[in-house]
Amino acid sequence: MVSQLLHQWGEEGFWAHVYRNIEFYRRKRDEIVAAADKWLSGLAEWHIPKAGMFLWIKIKGMPDAKLLIEKAIKKEILLVSGSDFYVDSTRPSPYFRACFSLVSPEEMDIAFQKLAQIIKECL
Repeated sequence: MVSQLLHQWGEEGFWAHVYRNIEFYRRKRDEIVAAADKWLSGLAEWHIPKAGMFLWIKIKGMPDAKLLIEKAIKKEILLVSGSDFYVDSTRPSPYFRACFSLVSPEEMDIAFQKLAQIIKECL
């Protein structure tokens, strides 16, 4: 596929596409981190990702995020439990993964506001 893009766009066009994507994901990352800072400070911890399209979040004082995720799904917030990434997915994990590639800043803000309330209810 990359060779087809290079043929179609040329090297300059290909790199322009790469840099547009870098800026897109940097902006989306900054938007989700802003929402996390606003709503989840004191409730959770996270590190600003250097790449990718996911923010990994650890809930403070919650050994397993699965209950939180079940409640979040009922409020139309889709998250993936960190335990789903273990070989033994029954192992508890305080982490969950939030994707930021297709969500608007307004949707992130609303979702994290709801999520903060769910975390408070679960603790």
